[in-house]
Amino acid sequence: MLVALFSPNHLSFVPRVMVAGVPGVGKSAALASLRPRLTVPVVNFGSTMLEVARASGYIGDRDGLRRASPNDAKKWREIAVHRLPDACIIDGHLVVRRPDSFEVAFPPEMRATGYLEAILVLEASAEQVLLRRAARAREVQDEDAHAIERHLIAARECARGLAAESGVHVSFIDTTRGSASDVADAIAAELPPAFLRP
Repeated sequence: MLVALFSPNHLSFVPRVMVAGVPGVGKSAALASLRPRLTVPVVNFGSTMLEVARASGYIGDRDGLRRASPNDAKKWREIAVHRLPDACIIDGHLVVRRPDSFEVAFPPEMRATGYLEAILVLEASAEQVLLRRAARAREVQDEDAHAIERHLIAARECARGLAAESGVHVSFIDTTRGSASDVADAIAAELPPAFLRP
């Protein structure tokens, strides 16, 4: 369990917690189950980034953001990070798959010591992710099990690197054992107490 830190004026919480996972890992379902128990908002970083992108003329959807030029994506991320509230759960991705590599999916400000209290990485087997994606009609089906496994490994290594770089607490949560409510319980156990309703 994490301890909440307070700003000097004691009116707003400082920590942010990122809940991350590759598309299809069960993050949206778990966060939907958890949301009624929270005292802080859940902010989808991709949606925030999409708002920034659209304000600068981008006309695609959120899934298309990863096909934007790396320079545009970097610029939109750097603006989006400043739109996040002080105390929140950030629903996001650690890495974005590019045609021949993976790119860190958030700006340097998020990697700074103290910006994030914790990163909770949701994980599942590549086969389970593939099945979940197939069940969702809107999901982009452009990764096979081998590519998903590489994506999972890249996210895991990114989390470990962030822990070493900034000292952020990192936990890995298996989403294959139990329901979305069970995963929500596992997430809740890692949150600062002030993030949860009594």
